[in-house]
Amino acid sequence: MKIRPYSAFKPRIRKYDHPYNGKLKIEFKDYPYHAYVKDTNKGQLKDKISEIIINFYKEYISVRNERLEREYEERKRKEEKERKNQKAKHVNDEKTRVKKLVTEAHDYQTAMRIRKYAAVISDGKYKDWALQKADWLDPTVAKDDEILKSRDYSKDLKEYLDDLLKIEDEYDW
Repeated sequence: MKIRPYSAFKPRIRKYDHPYNGKLKIEFKDYPYHAYVKDTNKGQLKDKISEIIINFYKEYISVRNERLEREYEERKRKEEKERKNQKAKHVNDEKTRVKKLVTEAHDYQTAMRIRKYAAVISDGKYKDWALQKADWLDPTVAKDDEILKSRDYSKDLKEYLDDLLKIEDEYDW
């Protein structure tokens, strides 16, 4: 106290704290009616072991049921999410197939126009080239071109040709 007058403090016992009286109490708070077993003048805890075991088992059952319910809800939520993801994937796949179908139909029409046009052309070399491009464009024939390779029908013709026009610069960072 002489060296450090503020180092020793009085014990701060709150008004609602109960001093230890030598009697034990076991509480089961999660159980619906907050059961407890304690030492009394009429009997000690060692005499109430069967009651304690029964309360522990009741507590275990209630905790287990809550856990099983949580797991069931989680499993249900995951299944619902998986179902939604499968449905969204199915819809997206169908959209992709329809887009490809429309592209193929458009390319078929364009190939037929090119063939009609090639029938009218008098220049033989240009006519052969136009018929080769019509065969490359037509999805029913689908010939590979020497320069353009095989046609990807997932993209529109304009997009596909624009992608082919893009030449990557080897110095482009």
